[in-house]
Amino acid sequence: MMRSNLLLTTTRWLLYLHLVAAIAIGASADKSSTSRESYYEDIIDGFKATNRERYHEEIDSIKGDGDRSLIVGGVTVDSESKYPFFGVLIGTRQYPNEFGNATIRSTTLCGSSLIATDVLLTMGTCLDYDDLVQVHVVLEIVNFIEGERQVIQAENWTINDSEFDEDRKLALVYLMNPAVNVGITNPNVHGDDDMELNDKLTTMGYGVTDEFNDPNLENAVNSDFLMEVDIRVKDTEACAEDYEKTLIEAAQFCAGGGGTGACLGDAGGPAIDKNGDLVGIVSIGIIECGIFPTVFTRVNGYKNFIKDAVCNRTGIVDPIWCDPNPPPPPFFGICFAESNQIQVKNEEVIQNKDMKDLSIGDMVHVGDGIYEPVYSFGHYAPSMKSEMLQIETATTAPLRISPNHMVMTASKGTIPASQLQVGDELLTSYSSDVAQRVQKIDSVVARGMYAPFTPSGKIVVDGILASSYIAFEDNEGLEFGMMKISHQWMAHAGSFPHRFMCYYSNSCANEKYSAEGIADGIHGSLMFYKNIFETTNTYGWLVRSVVFGLVLIVLMAFTAMEAIISSMTNPSVQTTVISFVVMVGSAKFFHANNKKGKTQQ
Repeated sequence: MMRSNLLLTTTRWLLYLHLVAAIAIGASADKSSTSRESYYEDIIDGFKATNRERYHEEIDSIKGDGDRSLIVGGVTVDSESKYPFFGVLIGTRQYPNEFGNATIRSTTLCGSSLIATDVLLTMGTCLDYDDLVQVHVVLEIVNFIEGERQVIQAENWTINDSEFDEDRKLALVYLMNPAVNVGITNPNVHGDDDMELNDKLTTMGYGVTDEFNDPNLENAVNSDFLMEVDIRVKDTEACAEDYEKTLIEAAQFCAGGGGTGACLGDAGGPAIDKNGDLVGIVSIGIIECGIFPTVFTRVNGYKNFIKDAVCNRTGIVDPIWCDPNPPPPPFFGICFAESNQIQVKNEEVIQNKDMKDLSIGDMVHVGDGIYEPVYSFGHYAPSMKSEMLQIETATTAPLRISPNHMVMTASKGTIPASQLQVGDELLTSYSSDVAQRVQKIDSVVARGMYAPFTPSGKIVVDGILASSYIAFEDNEGLEFGMMKISHQWMAHAGSFPHRFMCYYSNSCANEKYSAEGIADGIHGSLMFYKNIFETTNTYGWLVRSVVFGLVLIVLMAFTAMEAIISSMTNPSVQTTVISFVVMVGSAKFFHANNKKGKTQQ
């Protein structure tokens, strides 16, 4: 296969460089400065107004040049949400012209698949140019002429050079900024590939919609819409005979043919199975498009290359496919991920810190510009990985948190993260009316489990006001008679003994943690409350009412004790008490002196 036949030429995509150039200035998919709708609408409207005549002229010439992305025998994809992971790679190449000056041009490269929010998988031949200096990806696109889209610049890319055959070399593109609110596809990188003959797969791309086998491509008809086609897995040995090539079963497979398949420019595009998992990358299929089967590089055959390059990156949350069976968070998984950020105040300097860099004694933001010390870590397990919820809003960084950990909402109070729904509003400050609407909730595998405790039981993490604690029940509050008791109040009151030792008595500077990362000072109380909740649910409402009645009395006593201690440690109260003691002492002194004078008289 000639690589030049697989890759797209410059002509077709010059029409869209106005869009790429405008968005590439920021080299990101930043949506915070203005709405994405209006941002792209202005660009596209301007493009259509100034280039309409040129567009029609060039599109006529493109139909004859043949260098395009093609899907044969397919149908139009009518929604960006169907294959949100599909991306078109556009490259910028730099080389000297006839006068010796540097010339830069942009050209479409290939299809690609988003396998992490900041990583795309494609073919190595798409990027194997010495003069390639820049790459962008276009996402959320089913119509290349109209509609909104994300364009993100690549930070770098890597080709699997351990594979010698160009037809099997995969490549990964790392984005400068993560894609925003775009779903990924899970590559098939675990266990053995169980694909069988005649299994149905789906591939997608732009271009010719009818079969053709004209080497001059004079009859090719291009499509401006993303097309998809279902294809069936074919016999690899027979496919190898069609192409007169050696195909390795463990690294390649064939699918399509007989009127369906991929063609020129579809290199790097995906093949997904019935579960939506990425099983193949378009490699060969440029001759007799739709007649011969398309040859795909088998994703499972290069699972080590993919996992080694994407998973376990420092400071990056792994996509969930990196570990499809992560250990569930323990019931006491009172934790945030290592990459979550907190505002820390050191004297008058305020800076952001990753959760993993936080220490006991750091003054952290707890809302309304108030900073409190971290007096303990209820959970501290840097090496532990677990499934967490990733909660996204329009303007804050993704909050990664264990499902039973509590967050503070505008209308539901303080609830476990598992109770959140898209559309709920998260507080950014305890007494403020400012709230951020939840736009997306995903499950991710995150590294590190941290639970910094503050005196108020609150902490602002990634701009969201959260609790320091978990809820022992997956609901919005404890039902007790006609009342609903706040999980936040119960957890904060219940942690008073630990807080008394660590905060008021300052004796936890060198606290120890169990093998699971639980602070020694709270392990016993966690087990106590866990057993109470489990036991009362077993014995019915009467036992539950009696037991929780006693527990609530104890918790109210803890609350009262802390109120007294807090008042005694409050500087203004201390000043008042000292002044009162001095006044009483002075009065007694003068009274004693007066009495002594009268006696002497």
